[in-house]
Amino acid sequence: MTQNREPPAYQEYAATMLANKNFRLMSLEERGLFFTMRKHLLLVRWIAKQSKNLRAGKPYATREEFMLKVASLGFDPAEFADL
Repeated sequence: MTQNREPPAYQEYAATMLANKNFRLMSLEERGLFFTMRKHLLLVRWIAKQSKNLRAGKPYATREEFMLKVASLGFDPAEFADL
């Protein structure tokens, strides 16, 4: 049965990345930056989705829980105060 929801975690096959010629040609520094940017994008998307749910009145968590989660991830909650 197919469910219309996101997977519970970010997942990828190592072989997919290692088979990518562009990835293999990157230096170690470039690979580190590449993965850091991907993780940051996933986090920003999560924050945006949660704030949208809060505005729509369908919170995943209370606003206070959301702000605590944002702070625990190393972000300044003040940056998201107007969401």
